[in-house]
Amino acid sequence: PFAKFAMHCAADAQRVFAREKNGCGDVKWAEAVADVLPRRPPVTLVNVGANKGYRVPEFLALWSRTRISNLQWQEHLLSYAREHELGFLQKYSCGNCADCRTPLPASHSRKGARVHLLELLPATRALLRSTIAAEKLGGVVTLHELAASNGSGQLAVPQGLSASDERASATIHADGRPDALHAVSRERNLERVRASSLDDFFAAERLRRVYHVAIDTEGWDALVLEGMRGAIARRRVALIEFEVSDRGMWSRASAGAEARSVRGVLEMVGRAGYSCWWLLQNSLIPASGKCFLERPGVVWSNMLCAHEPPLVERLYNLSDRAYERREVARRSRRLRNIALRLAKNGSWHVSGAAHSNMTVVLALM
Repeated sequence: PFAKFAMHCAADAQRVFAREKNGCGDVKWAEAVADVLPRRPPVTLVNVGANKGYRVPEFLALWSRTRISNLQWQEHLLSYAREHELGFLQKYSCGNCADCRTPLPASHSRKGARVHLLELLPATRALLRSTIAAEKLGGVVTLHELAASNGSGQLAVPQGLSASDERASATIHADGRPDALHAVSRERNLERVRASSLDDFFAAERLRRVYHVAIDTEGWDALVLEGMRGAIARRRVALIEFEVSDRGMWSRASAGAEARSVRGVLEMVGRAGYSCWWLLQNSLIPASGKCFLERPGVVWSNMLCAHEPPLVERLYNLSDRAYERREVARRSRRLRNIALRLAKNGSWHVSGAAHSNMTVVLALM
């Protein structure tokens, strides 16, 4: 049976979405939920679409005594970029959301971190392989030459794509089936990459329990989620994080009738007892059930789902506190604007009667 929680929908969700410029969430939820329940080693992260690999130092710092800063990780990326003359990587080495500046978590006694990275692009795998070796992490981090999808088979991948180019994504046939990879500059030389559903991957790696699955596949996240239906139904993953965007299988313009919807994904995980939140700036917006909104105006953002009652309760509490902080900030801005008007006009009129600055401020507090 699933625990029942009072859904605290964010009263200002529409305002948050209206002003959101990107999907760079900044609520420190990962550290906040780490101590909610005791975890027996190994505590496993499966990162699908590993890209620059910043998830590695973040997870190790949270779940082991290994404390590699993201700035230290970036230095390896920059060294690799200089050695291989990768201007794109040099320019964007910090990540879309300034990942390189993410601080280390507070000291703790947690242990047992184990990381599996799945990366489609050969050039990005070479970058990750070099960085993992430089930090001597081969004993706890495994890089798989593997893509993830809703089934197991092979994908055709163009050669020559730049390492860590997050603009790359899969193309789609006219009938909506995923095809080879596509990038800003298209390459005709192809190589085959093995693809696996996460259910098959978990079985092959004997992963009965996974703490965190993080997915970032540039528009294909819904298919990756479909490939772990079994693990979701049996609630074998504590935390599921994925990206929603206007690309790939999220887009009717690209995928046609085969496009997936956010509502459909939430219904799938909801049937298994998961609750979900949008991860946005200063915001953890509940998305499940009656709280669902379609993200008007947001090009991309991440979503987080959890099913364990203590984690769900902690995440709702974080969401409520984030809302309270936004409300304080909103009221402060309102008072500041009133003060500026008063300073300009000398007085403020309410219902035709003149009031002093003090009266107006007191009435609004």
